[in-house]
Amino acid sequence: MMLHEDSKFSRIYLLNLVNRVRKLNLGFERDCLYYRAYGLLKLADYKEAKKIALLAEQMQPNNPQSKQLLCIIDKSLKKDGLLGMATAGGAVLALGGLAVAGIVAIIATKRR
Repeated sequence: MMLHEDSKFSRIYLLNLVNRVRKLNLGFERDCLYYRAYGLLKLADYKEAKKIALLAEQMQPNNPQSKQLLCIIDKSLKKDGLLGMATAGGAVLALGGLAVAGIVAIIATKRR
């Protein structure tokens, strides 16, 4: 648990550092946006990461690094969405199973 917390702290620290460097306006705008999007991706904030990565891509449309990051973010969004759907589907299936078991129990008690 401690390792995960340290990792999350490090990612947040990186995001804050990138934001400070970006405000200094030293010509690293695209790089700062890229690393900010990467940090957000690692924190599983996929929607914000995609928004920032798109800004980085607009600055240099032919940059393969930005295109690759966008691809990774899209895959993560799809995976996260599918996981959410599977979890919801499992919950619905479990509730349906409980309902059927309840109905069977009621019928069984009435027949006695």
